[in-house]
Amino acid sequence: MFNVGSKVMHPLHGLGTVENIEHENILGQDSDFACISFQNDRLKIKVNLGRKNAMIRPLVKEEEISKIFSHLKTADSTLPNRSSDRYNFNLRKVKSCDIYQLAEVIRDLTVFSKKHKLTPKEQQMLKQARKTMAVEFSFITKRDEEAIETEIDEICRLDEAPQVLSRS
Repeated sequence: MFNVGSKVMHPLHGLGTVENIEHENILGQDSDFACISFQNDRLKIKVNLGRKNAMIRPLVKEEEISKIFSHLKTADSTLPNRSSDRYNFNLRKVKSCDIYQLAEVIRDLTVFSKKHKLTPKEQQMLKQARKTMAVEFSFITKRDEEAIETEIDEICRLDEAPQVLSRS
């Protein structure tokens, strides 16, 4: 699935490059590991490719971006009332490695912030989620990252945006 030189997305570290793939035997089990470099080689991690929750995924296809933006316009969910529950709820979505769930986090927190104050952790999560999406789309489309981030913000701030409901 991943080859040397492949670009990958990690929900917490962003855009990375597979530097090599190693086959290792650990405690009698053979496993393939991708060695991935992030942030211009400032961070390197090894990811077990045999695990379902490896937390990396290939980049989305350029044709998919319009579908993701449509989902960003229409994503509607119920957020917990308590900030800690809300944060954990959104963190699970971010860590899912699903671009559509990332879009929902961006959408929900942006809409929620119109009527309620986000906690500092939620503000950071929103900022990081927008940045992650913008970096990926910028790389794919060869467009300016800031322009894509502005487009994401504009989509989320539409007046006819669906209401994010709170739940107890």
